[in-house]
Amino acid sequence: YSSSDKAYGEVGKKSYTEDTCLNSVFPYDVSKSCSDLICQSYAKTYQLKIGILRCGNLYGPGDFNAGRLINGYIISKIKNQTFRIRSSGKLIRDYLYVGDAVNAYYLTMEALLKRKDNLRIYNVGSKYNLNVLEMTKKVSKIIDNKKPKIKILNSSKNEIASQKLNYKKIVKELKWKQKIDLDSGLRKTVEWYKKYINYFN
Repeated sequence: YSSSDKAYGEVGKKSYTEDTCLNSVFPYDVSKSCSDLICQSYAKTYQLKIGILRCGNLYGPGDFNAGRLINGYIISKIKNQTFRIRSSGKLIRDYLYVGDAVNAYYLTMEALLKRKDNLRIYNVGSKYNLNVLEMTKKVSKIIDNKKPKIKILNSSKNEIASQKLNYKKIVKELKWKQKIDLDSGLRKTVEWYKKYINYFN
C-alpha cells in the first residue's frame, strides 16, 4: 500500500519512525492513516501478505500532475511564468526520486514473497529535507541559474509544517539505499519536462 509520511500527522521537529503513532488531523492525511491501518488489520486478521511504504515527497520524470511543487515549478520556469506557492514557502519535506521509491517497493515485495511474516512497514525517506523556497532555488539553478519568479499566496493553512522520515529500518532489513542524489534527480526531471513541455498548456 502506498501510504505516506502524511499518515503520521504533525510530530514536530523529531523524525518519524515506523513505531510513531499515526496521529493525523487534516482530511488528506487522515485518509492515508485510515487506509494504512486497514491494511495492517487485514494482514493481521486474514494473514494477507501486505507491504506498507510511507514515502516522502516523490518527484521525477513522467509525472503529468502539474499541481505538485517540483513539477509545477519546473513547468512555470520553462515557460517563464510566475509560480504561485499556496503555502508560506517554509513547509519542510523529504524529497525522494521516484526510481528510489520503486526500488523500495520491489525489495519489500521480494521480502514478503521469500519470508514468513505477513506485514512489512517501512519509511522510505531521503537525506534531502528542504523547504519549498529552497527547492525552487535548486530547480532554478539547474534551469537557468536565475532568481525564481514566485508569488507566495500563503492561503493553505491545513498542512503539516515540518516532516522528516527516519528510514533506518528499510536500510537495515532490506539493504535499500538512496541511489539518486537530488541534483541528478532534478536534472533528469527537468530534461523530461523540457522534452514534453507542449503537453502542459
